[in-house]
Amino acid sequence: MDILKDFRFPLFRSSFYMQYDMYKEHARKVDDFLESEAETFKADVEKLAQGKESYERDEYLEEMAEQFQELKFEFPSIQRRAELITIYTVLEHQFQQICQAYERELENPVKIKDLDSNGIIDQCRKYLEKVALVDFPSKYPAWVEITKIQQLRNCVVHADGMVKTGNQDLRGYIKGNPFLSLAHNNKVLIESGFSEHCINVFCDFLTELFDKMLQE
Repeated sequence: MDILKDFRFPLFRSSFYMQYDMYKEHARKVDDFLESEAETFKADVEKLAQGKESYERDEYLEEMAEQFQELKFEFPSIQRRAELITIYTVLEHQFQQICQAYERELENPVKIKDLDSNGIIDQCRKYLEKVALVDFPSKYPAWVEITKIQQLRNCVVHADGMVKTGNQDLRGYIKGNPFLSLAHNNKVLIESGFSEHCINVFCDFLTELFDKMLQE
C-alpha cells in the first residue's frame, strides 16, 4: 500500500507517539500537583492545630480530615478516571485514522461503518483483518491487555467504576495490576502511574501493528 511506503507514513506514525508523550507529561504534572496540594493542606492544618486547646484541636482535625481525604484520594481518583477515558478515546481515534488511510487506498466497497462490532476498536480490528488483510496481532500481549483496559474504561463510563462480582475477567486484571485495586464497595481504585502504564501498552501495541502493516 503506497501510503505505508512514502514519506507520509513515518510522520503519520510518529504523530501518534508524540500525542501520547504529551498525555504522559500531563498525567505526571497533574499527579505531582495534586500530591503537593494534599501535603501542603496537611501541613497547614497541623500548624493551625498546634495553637488550639486539646478539645478544639481534636474537633478541628476531625473536620479537616474529610477535606484531606478529598484532596489525597477523591480528587486524584476523579482525575485518573478522566485520563483513562481520554487516552482510550485517543486510541480509538488513532485506530480510525489507520483504517481511513486504508479506505482511501483500497478499492473495496466495504467500509469501516459497514462492520458490526463491539465498539470502535473492535470495528477497526475487523476492518484491518477482513478488508485490509493485515496480519492483526490479536495474540500480542499488549492487545490482550488493551481488551482488559477497554472493559475497565466501560466500567468507569457506564457503572461509575463499579465492577460486578461476576466479572471475573476484569476482577482478575485489577488484582494483578499494581496500579489498580477494588474498594470494599466493589469500585475500582486507580493509583498514580496507571495512565502512563496504559499509554505504554498502547504504544507497544501500535509499534507491533505498524510492523505488521509494513509487512503487507
